[in-house]
Amino acid sequence: MFRDDAQTNAHGALRVHAWGGGTWTSEFALLTGLPTPMFGPGGIYAPYNLAPRVSFSLPRLLKTQGYRSIAIYPLDGNFVNARHAYSAYGFDEFYDNNVFHFAWTSTDLDIEREFEKIYRDERAKSDQPLFFMILTMRQHGPHNDALEKLAQPFDHALFASLDETRNRNMSNYLARLHGSDEALAAMQKTLFSGSRPAMLVHFGDHQPSFDGLMLKIQRTAAALALGDPYTVTYYKIDGSTADSPHFSYASLDLGFLAGLIIDVAGLPEGAFFQANALMRERCGGRYLDCQDKDLLESYQSHLFNRLHVIGR
Repeated sequence: MFRDDAQTNAHGALRVHAWGGGTWTSEFALLTGLPTPMFGPGGIYAPYNLAPRVSFSLPRLLKTQGYRSIAIYPLDGNFVNARHAYSAYGFDEFYDNNVFHFAWTSTDLDIEREFEKIYRDERAKSDQPLFFMILTMRQHGPHNDALEKLAQPFDHALFASLDETRNRNMSNYLARLHGSDEALAAMQKTLFSGSRPAMLVHFGDHQPSFDGLMLKIQRTAAALALGDPYTVTYYKIDGSTADSPHFSYASLDLGFLAGLIIDVAGLPEGAFFQANALMRERCGGRYLDCQDKDLLESYQSHLFNRLHVIGR
C-alpha cells in the first residue's frame, strides 16, 4: 500500500493540517490547493465559508480538459455542508449515504464495490474522461473492537511494549489498513486493465487519535525529522503508463497534491496550479513551513491579490 513499485510516480510523507478528525479540512486543501490554517480559526469551517468563494479547484481545471467529476461520499451529504461544498468545488455528481446506506462499520471494500458499479455505468454512458473523489471512513475510528473479533494475524496483541488498550487500537488500525490495501488493489485492477491511461491516488487525511492515546505513543526519529509528527500521513500516486514523470519530496504538503496529480497526468496547469507547482518545487514540497518566508509571502500575495483565489 505504501511501497514504491514499477507503477509509482510519487509517494512518501504527506503534511496535512488536521489531527484526529476534521476530514473536511483535508478535502478542502486537496481540492483547492489552499491549506486551511492560512485562514486562521475560520479555516475549520471551510465547507461553509470558503468553498462557496473558491475561484480555482482541481475539478474545475479538469472540467476545462473535458473531465466529468464524481464524488462518492459515505456519509449524509448534509454533514458539514458537504453536498454544497462539493458543488462549489466543481463536481458534476455527488453520491452520498442516502444512495448507499452504509453503516459506520462498512469497509473500504464495500465502498470500492459501489465505485465499481458507478464506474461501469459511467463508462457505458460515455467515453468522457472521469475524475473520482472517494472518501472512506472505516479507518477513522474508534478502534476499540475486541481482538478476538479481528481476523488473523490481528486477533492478538502484536506489540510487547504496549499495554492492552494501545494494542487493541493498533490491531484494529492495522486490520483496517489491510482492508484498505485490498480495496485499493481491486480498484487499481479495474482502472489499469483498460486501454485508456489511468491514475490512482490515495492519501491519509489525518492520523487517528485512538481516543487521545496517540498523543502518548512514542514517535520514531524518522517521524520527528519530518517536523510535527502528528500532522504527517502518507500519499501515493500510481499510473498505468510507463512514460509518466516521477517526483520525490522528503515531505509533501497536502496543498500541493492536486498540482502534483496534474503534473503526473501531463495536463495543462492553468494560472493557479502553475504557481502552485512553482512554489512546490522552490520549497521542496513544503508550504506553510517553507524556509523561504519572503517567497511564501510573495506567493500568498500573488494568490489573493492577483489571482483572487477567494472571492467575495
